[in-house]
Amino acid sequence: MPKRCTLGHRMALDALRERLPALYAARDAASRYDADGIHDMRVASRRLRAALVAHKSQLKRKTTDELLSRFKAITGGLGVARELDVTRALLERKRTKMKGAPRTAATQVLGALRDLRNSETQSVDAGVHLASEERVEAAFQELAASARKCKHCYLASAEEALVKRFAILGKRYALWQKTHSEEDLHQVRIAFKHLRYHAEVFKQLYGESMGPFIKELKFTQEHLGAWNDARVLRDYVERLAHDLNGKAADGVAQLYSALDRDTDDLLETFEKGATHLFTEESQGRIRALFANPMHTCCDHRKDE
Repeated sequence: MPKRCTLGHRMALDALRERLPALYAARDAASRYDADGIHDMRVASRRLRAALVAHKSQLKRKTTDELLSRFKAITGGLGVARELDVTRALLERKRTKMKGAPRTAATQVLGALRDLRNSETQSVDAGVHLASEERVEAAFQELAASARKCKHCYLASAEEALVKRFAILGKRYALWQKTHSEEDLHQVRIAFKHLRYHAEVFKQLYGESMGPFIKELKFTQEHLGAWNDARVLRDYVERLAHDLNGKAADGVAQLYSALDRDTDDLLETFEKGATHLFTEESQGRIRALFANPMHTCCDHRKDE
């Protein structure tokens, strides 16, 4: 009789169960439109999505797809509100160091951003509603009841998933190096997130050896995140500039130029920090890490 791996479905359910409390814990704060609550709920939904994607072969496809759709809708529903929270906080900090017309422009932009943020309450409400514990738990129980033993070794599947995510990151980084387009760099940022979340999902297979790699990813990702925050703020200023009046209209060009310089400086910082990840030596080191889990091999048993 063919042998099947019994490790994968246990790890899949453990990964999901470990990540569900963070989603529930953030719900009350998010329902009050608290910025930290919205952020925490989005991060929790992303980590749950990563756990589901990483374990699709061990879980019932229909229920997995339904949960993926739910968690993706939570991430998306809270996305604009989170973006505006970050953008407003960043501009408020920068405004404290401004004087004259640029400060007036920043003040008017903040008012417009506040109005945009207030318009997102329905989307936030919808996202919070999707995190209903009763509905999510029912789907989780269905997954638990339907988890399958897999024909493929779970350790080999984990390595394959990590290698794939790292390769995607490398390709997107190489493309950005050629184009230097902001959209391509945005795709690099997304690839960093996906690789990091998958590394976190499989961390228990690798023990302490995975920790430094996750920290390395996080450190570089934070630089790229700071660049993205500055870029988004700059783009909002450009978008809202035609609505400014009086002294603010005179100062918006200076405000935009200052923000554009910020994006350039942050981009330079990211590039200096990221380069080492894509050298041949680092790629060999990272692939060796993925190929050497500390966990014992899959538990193969004959089908009864």
